[in-house]
Amino acid sequence: MGERPANPVLLDWLAHHFMESGWSIHDLHRTIVLSNTYLMSSQHPQADSAAEVDPENRLQWRFR
Repeated sequence: MGERPANPVLLDWLAHHFMESGWSIHDLHRTIVLSNTYLMSSQHPQADSAAEVDPENRLQWRFR
């Protein structure tokens, strides 16, 4: 009963990738951990325009 996904296209892509990889949790984990979003820093400059557009980080432009 939570919120709707912020990025349903990404969720569908991950689900498809998970099935195509033979339901390999190891492969899915590797895909997520090596993604640009996961590797991003949680620090950001105060004048960053992304912080003004999406202050709650719903679009995952930085790590929490």
